[in-house]
Amino acid sequence: MKQRKLFATREFDFKDEGLFVREKNLTSSHETVISYEDIAINNLSRRKKIDTIIIVVTAFFGLMSIIFLIAKISSEKTGWGEIIVMFGLALFSGIISYVNCKREVIIPLYISGGIILFERIPNKNTVDQFILDLKSKINNYLINKYATIDHDLPSEGQLNNLIHLRERKVIDDDKFRQLKESLLKGKSQSEIGFRK
Repeated sequence: MKQRKLFATREFDFKDEGLFVREKNLTSSHETVISYEDIAINNLSRRKKIDTIIIVVTAFFGLMSIIFLIAKISSEKTGWGEIIVMFGLALFSGIISYVNCKREVIIPLYISGGIILFERIPNKNTVDQFILDLKSKINNYLINKYATIDHDLPSEGQLNNLIHLRERKVIDDDKFRQLKESLLKGKSQSEIGFRK
C-alpha cells in the first residue's frame, strides 16, 4: 500500500519476515522491516488531530470579511480592499487548517513506537483492508512459528508459546485446548531417555 500526503510518502509491503516500511519526505528517507512479532495489531487506535487555534483564526477572518461586506453594502465607507484582505486571510488560514488536519491509524509496536497510517489515503476501505491483511499475515506467521507441536522438544516451552498465542488473541480458547491436548497427549506416550 502506498500513501502520499503533500510531501510525505509512506509505502508498506508484506515480506516473509515482516512488514517492509519506507517513509520519505522533503528532508529524509527511511526504510525498515518490522518483524510481525513486534506488531501489536490488536491494540491499534485512531486519532483525529485538528489545530483549534487555526480554526478560530479562520472563523475570525471569515466573520470579519462578512462584517466588512455588510458594511460595504449598507454604506460606502468600507472599501473593497479590506473585504478582499479579510477574505484572503480566512481562505489562507482555512487551507492551513485543512492541511494540518490529520486522521491517522496508529498500530503500536511491542518494542517501541508505532506504525502510523493515514486513515483515508488512498481511501478508508483500502486502509481498512490493509489492516485486515496485516492482521492475517501476523497471525499466520505466529501460528506457523509457535503453534507447531514437536514431541521431541520439551513441552514446557511449547506450552508457553501456546499461552503467548492465546494472550495475543492469535488463537482462541478452543484452539488452545486442542493444541495443548495434542502436546500433552504426545508427551505421555513418549519414552523417557534415548530412542533406540
